[in-house]
Amino acid sequence: MRFNKQLFFIFCGGALGGVVFLGITSSFALMLSENGFELKNISLILFATLAYSWKFLLSPYVKKIIHNYSIKKITALVQSLILILFSTLGIFANYKSILLASINVLLLATITASHDIICSYIKLKNFETKEFGIVGAVSNTGFRIGILLSTGILLYLAEKIGWQYSYFYCIAPVIIISLISVFCLKLKDVSNENTVIANNKKKYESNKSPMKNLIKSLVAFYEQYPVLIILLIVFSFKVSDSTVNSTKVILLAHLHIDKVTIANICQIPGIFGLILGGFLAGIVSYKYNISNCLKYSLLLQLLVCCLFFYISITDSNLMKMAIILNISSLIFGFSNVMYRAFVDTISNGDINVNTSLGSIGPLFRTILSSASFLILDFTGWSMFYVICALATVPGIVICYKNSYQKLLFR
Repeated sequence: MRFNKQLFFIFCGGALGGVVFLGITSSFALMLSENGFELKNISLILFATLAYSWKFLLSPYVKKIIHNYSIKKITALVQSLILILFSTLGIFANYKSILLASINVLLLATITASHDIICSYIKLKNFETKEFGIVGAVSNTGFRIGILLSTGILLYLAEKIGWQYSYFYCIAPVIIISLISVFCLKLKDVSNENTVIANNKKKYESNKSPMKNLIKSLVAFYEQYPVLIILLIVFSFKVSDSTVNSTKVILLAHLHIDKVTIANICQIPGIFGLILGGFLAGIVSYKYNISNCLKYSLLLQLLVCCLFFYISITDSNLMKMAIILNISSLIFGFSNVMYRAFVDTISNGDINVNTSLGSIGPLFRTILSSASFLILDFTGWSMFYVICALATVPGIVICYKNSYQKLLFR
């Protein structure tokens, strides 16, 4: 494995994504709330972050731009736009405009999603399949550190100097380091690819409209792979991750554990568990076949559901809970990186397919997180975790069947 400048760029891309994601969701919601925005208006503004879920629609356009211009210059321009748009979020501390706030968040989410696509493109074109797990672990670590910056430093700066300038001072160092990583990159020249590659078919495809290329890529993928089986595997991956993660704090509160204790045994150690689990996934997927790693990852997700079922039916022993919660964070970190490596592997280097498959996971997570509270209200805690455990079984069965493994991993 080459620990090189490309990995440094991927790490910085993850950190940038983490800072922006939390900066335009929970931290931004807190700022708007403190400055007199009504809750219904805050909810309306945050709907603009849905651009993250639909970034597959951007991928053909980003791909076309990358192929016609210098990827370094495009990436630097995108990062500069992120700096400007993120910094201007602070002005809404004084200037109360729902429309302008929504437009700003929408533009920022769109530009950041485009940056994510560029990072994915560089990953697919510069790393081998067996290295995707390590790359995912590095990106995951950057993302978690970015979240820590948005939750810690951004709020600290807001308390000391006010919201108006805190967004700029929070992201400026990250952007500077990211720009350094961009200009340190050593990539093959993808600019003006249509004139460089003497291949009529590629030349014809690149001259088509970007949306036609996206549709053609997805149709070709549909013809080659069992898409319904892949969707079922993604669903099985996201069931435990979404439902258990979205309800675990409420479960602890239901068991009469105070907020400070929840933070000490769950939230703070959980970040480091996610990072460590991600690196374990990267090492395992590098050494072993991704198909085997996939089924073991799903078995670990099943184990998490069983552990939370155990918490829900036993006495609230803090030591046991702390151990179980940190094991679950480790498993979630492992599974998230393994899921990303799975998507990168079956997309076969096609950024359109990669981005489309990558958008399915967040979509399932949003739906399952919302539905989990309805199911919980109907079933109660113990039965809820039993249902979550059963929902992971189809994915496990599929991953153990050799016929499907041969279809998925050719």
